[in-house]
Amino acid sequence: MNYVPADVYGIDFLSSYPDPQLIWDRGTKFVAIYLKNWNKSWVARYMDLGGLVIPIMEVTADQAALGPKQGIKDALRGVQQAQDAEIPSDNSVPIIYTQDSSNWDAINHPGYFAAAEPIVRSHGYLFGGYGGKNSFNSCIAAGVTFDVIWQTNAYGWFGGRHPDRHATQGGHGDINWWNRIMYTGTKFDVSGMGNIDTNRSNKSFPAWGKAQTPAPVPLEDSMITLDIPLRVLGQTLLPAGTVHELPIYANEAEVVIHVVNPGLPGWLVAWGVNPMPPISNIDFPEGGAHTCTTRVKLDHGIMRIRSTVDCAIIVDLIGAG
Repeated sequence: MNYVPADVYGIDFLSSYPDPQLIWDRGTKFVAIYLKNWNKSWVARYMDLGGLVIPIMEVTADQAALGPKQGIKDALRGVQQAQDAEIPSDNSVPIIYTQDSSNWDAINHPGYFAAAEPIVRSHGYLFGGYGGKNSFNSCIAAGVTFDVIWQTNAYGWFGGRHPDRHATQGGHGDINWWNRIMYTGTKFDVSGMGNIDTNRSNKSFPAWGKAQTPAPVPLEDSMITLDIPLRVLGQTLLPAGTVHELPIYANEAEVVIHVVNPGLPGWLVAWGVNPMPPISNIDFPEGGAHTCTTRVKLDHGIMRIRSTVDCAIIVDLIGAG
């Protein structure tokens, strides 16, 4: 089986089909594609690069509100579409069935998903869903099992919520495997991709691909929490766009970063190994003091910090491993 890693970017789209090489070079690791607009040659090109693909079955956005009979029809239709797309039916690839209507809590949703699940599984596919927290909780309470859950974390709906944090209001919540990030200010470069939505994985989940990527093996947590926070960096000016390298001399560190009196609204990112990630640890307005807690895998004992605007930073170490 293939698995999308946690904390990586992907995209989904209805019919735009951006250049596979472009989106791969920008750092996407997975693409969610609607079966009703499937393009075999495009999928093959993206998977040749190493990308992973998740098929989505959707007729219209509010099908789930029609209940069990529609669930049976859509299950069979999705299986047929997956077979036509030559997606392996070896219990390794999920088909995502959607519930994307204005009525996130419709009472018919459990019946729709409960009717669809056994049909999809009997044909050799894993079962996934897209929708809101309340809808999924009612489905799970009714005995439906999802291998993958996909949800929208809609920035604009919650008055400026950060795109890479779980939404916890309305019909959404943090029971998901990956989030659609409907947020125009995301640090992921989408220029030239056309009409797409960005996504971010919150945990590892199965997908279709050529290279076999095993499921991550949980490691014993070696992090030691300090009884008293240790200040490893006193208030220090961090000019916009510069990278401050902070020695901590551990393999991994959990730190509290204080951003003090930024001259403009901006964002800050902390990292260690690998290139600077495309997501921020904290977004902040102009002025004041702002704090975030983050865990960083260090680069031979070094943590790096970068801000998009002039500010002062303070760093307290609260755990190391």
